[in-house]
Amino acid sequence: MLLDLSLPDNSGLDGLRRMREAAKNAPVVILTGSADPVAAEDALKAGAQDYLVKGQFDREMLFRSLRYACERQRIQNELAERNRQLEEALANVKELNAMLPICSWCHKIRDDGNFWRKMEEYIASRTKSTFTHSICPECREKLRRQKRQDAG
Repeated sequence: MLLDLSLPDNSGLDGLRRMREAAKNAPVVILTGSADPVAAEDALKAGAQDYLVKGQFDREMLFRSLRYACERQRIQNELAERNRQLEEALANVKELNAMLPICSWCHKIRDDGNFWRKMEEYIASRTKSTFTHSICPECREKLRRQKRQDAG
């Protein structure tokens, strides 16, 4: 999107802010008659991808600016989506770090629906974790002692 900051109904950065609100994911390149570096920096901080001064660019520079603006916006959109996914994953991890009601006998977990589920099922439904099962050395020794007692 090319936005002229000197339009009568969209003067200054208010027009840019309104455009960003209306089209959050669209790249915006500012066209202006002002070569003020502070105004350019303010426009970039407000969400513009580039700032071109009228009369100081040619066709090639305009196309390059638009192409780069589109790519930068695509990357920003992708980053925002990745951040959303990370926030969701973090919420799942925080949920797993919270106090969980676990049965002392069978080690099932009570879920949000008040149902008792296997711990592996509960964790797998909230993360991408997978499980393998084996016996730790302490339990293996306890089993050996139990077998000896049962046999002897």
